[in-house]
Amino acid sequence: MSDSGNDDARQAERMAARDPYTWDGTHGWRSYRMLRPGRGMWYDVKRRMPYYWSDIKDGFNYRTFAATIRIFFVKYV
Repeated sequence: MSDSGNDDARQAERMAARDPYTWDGTHGWRSYRMLRPGRGMWYDVKRRMPYYWSDIKDGFNYRTFAATIRIFFVKYV
């Protein structure tokens, strides 16, 4: 049982070491947050990038197409 506890602790340490949101270990100008604007948004987009294409594909179906056509004709006709 202690091995699984050690494995969990090691895994948590590895995840913390790869976390791009931490400011631990930064030196020089990189340690100042205000000199790195948009950093959180950049990492968020980078993390979600593999899922964007599937979200776009899932969004195009007969219901969204029908709703778009309906809205067009309600507004312009």
